[in-house]
Amino acid sequence: MIRNLILKSTKSQNFSRFYKSQTTKLDTTITNNRKCILYKEINDTNNIYYLNRNQYSTKSSSPPSSSSSSSSSSSSSSSSPIIKKIETLETTKNKDTTKKSSEPSMYGTIGDIDFSKKDIGPSKNALGREQISKSLLLMRKSGTLSSVNMIAKMQNEDSTPVYGSLSPYALFDSEEEVSEDITQEHLKKRVTVYNPIIALHKSSAHIKHFKHFSKVSLVVYPLTPAGRSPSEYDLPRVNFSGRMKLLPSPSMSKDSNDIVTYTKAKRIYLERHPNAKSIMGDSCEDYDFYIMDISDAYYYERNQKLSSIPIDSFKCSSSDPVTIQSREIIETVNSKYQDSLSTIVEQYGDVKLDDCFMYFVDCFGLNCIGKKKGEDEWLDIRIPFDSPFDSFENCKSGLYETLRLVRNNVF
Repeated sequence: MIRNLILKSTKSQNFSRFYKSQTTKLDTTITNNRKCILYKEINDTNNIYYLNRNQYSTKSSSPPSSSSSSSSSSSSSSSSPIIKKIETLETTKNKDTTKKSSEPSMYGTIGDIDFSKKDIGPSKNALGREQISKSLLLMRKSGTLSSVNMIAKMQNEDSTPVYGSLSPYALFDSEEEVSEDITQEHLKKRVTVYNPIIALHKSSAHIKHFKHFSKVSLVVYPLTPAGRSPSEYDLPRVNFSGRMKLLPSPSMSKDSNDIVTYTKAKRIYLERHPNAKSIMGDSCEDYDFYIMDISDAYYYERNQKLSSIPIDSFKCSSSDPVTIQSREIIETVNSKYQDSLSTIVEQYGDVKLDDCFMYFVDCFGLNCIGKKKGEDEWLDIRIPFDSPFDSFENCKSGLYETLRLVRNNVF
């Protein structure tokens, strides 16, 4: 689990962890055939660089072991921090090999690592965007459904053509033959495809819009605590678009295929949302069931632009076994272990926080967002597990155990 990160939450280990995963591009300079890892001071206006205590030979591509780290730390402690600072400044001036960041880090920092030049930052997890998108779709139970009123401007120039609402959904599973590579259309494989089922009251504005334009979008966010809108924190999200298809009820169609499809969709929806039965009634006469045929998917990374996901790649992608069941973990950690979570994030992220919460977890780690102490700035911090979990139950028990140990000051 993450207990080793708490036991030995040092600058060297934080660096080593990200060096091994090759997700960090740090500023470097060469001094006496030794590579020195540099990191920026928080106040970037001074343009001052400090020398990390870890040094390793450029002849080796691997970082130092824990024993060599401790020895280098002890040897470097003999020189004062002021001397280190001057030596580093001299090195940067003479060699002129340090690349300075022209823009502030969009991801914040972990330990003393500056992520302003990272291709993959701590807010990005170990999963690909296709996996994240599919896992979010399978894990969440609601999304923001938006439809377009094509005649809105004709009725009133001040009216908006887009109407959105938070809509519960379930997932209708079916099988398709899909080729992940568009250049290899002949290499198709049979995959399970999931399309959202949405129940709408017959008076819903969405249904009125479908008469003229049936294409909609469904935006799915990660799970946040109650009262905290994910849009306020600019969290990653996925935007699905496609056309809505009405499922004829048995009273509307006598076709056997229509009846089977409607019955299956209704059953799946009520199983996913058991409380809906008391609202909709047993017969659901006042509601229509629609299936959204997903034709496009767009992934939004925090502080980044939308990127298009090839729909066949999305369909062929696998979901993360922990993420798709992670609702229980996220809700429990944020409600019962918030104090322990803050301790872990502060120690691993080397930053003081006023507030934080978890919003995503997968087999390889978890994502938290935290407000820097005394500042109106939220940082997204990714905390990797020591080793990946193979199941949701193992992840849940391991994470809860670690949080209890942190709360009891075992570390």
